[in-house]
Amino acid sequence: MLERYVPALDVLDRALKLDETHVESWAKRGQALRRLGRYKEAVTAYDRALALNPKYAWAWNGRGLALEQMNRREEAILSYERAAMEDPSGLWYWLNQLDPLLALGRREDALEVCNRATDALPTAAIPWARKGQVLRRMDRHEEALDAYDYSVKLDPHYAWAWNGKGLAFAALGRWQEALDCYERAIAEDDRDVWFWYNRGEALIELGRYDDSISALNRALELDPGHELSRRKRTEARKKRHDSGGSEE
Repeated sequence: MLERYVPALDVLDRALKLDETHVESWAKRGQALRRLGRYKEAVTAYDRALALNPKYAWAWNGRGLALEQMNRREEAILSYERAAMEDPSGLWYWLNQLDPLLALGRREDALEVCNRATDALPTAAIPWARKGQVLRRMDRHEEALDAYDYSVKLDPHYAWAWNGKGLAFAALGRWQEALDCYERAIAEDDRDVWFWYNRGEALIELGRYDDSISALNRALELDPGHELSRRKRTEARKKRHDSGGSEE
């Protein structure tokens, strides 16, 4: 797939030779370079676009993506912030701020971004789910449940939010409710290894070792190298043995 960006880059270079003030060509050049892993050059191209049009939200966002790939997280956050300022309706301009903020341990700032995103886009499910994630990272699990609830109310098929809600229940030791959420996540998307892993963990906590092993086997079918699933399956087998259960 990356191959298509090489000819695209050639076309953009020819276009810029004809008109070096064409803003969109500079921004698209930044995108092509970013997709090719040439991040420093990508930032330079985005900067050229932004020098011509400082209000170009898409270019600010792309610049942030390139900076983040270079582990320049603080600068990336500032670029994402500028993108959201120029276009508050751009969902990803808000959401892209969250991972670097969390990586830097700035959870309060991440929560503020979530609040601003849900204010700007009140009917979008993703910002509410990410708010749940941030609250969960802050050990504010009851509040996290409220955020996840609102997310799945907006989009009942949002598997990631169902899984996050399950994690919040698990942190509160409410394992049956956690299991119900994981099973709903799997019903919506049965190809995510973490949904099966989390289901396996909840089943262990509920003493359902055979079902747990089956869930973890499914996780390992999806990703044979998933070490946590392998370890959790060993734990389930040991607990089944210790409880007097039958061997496979």
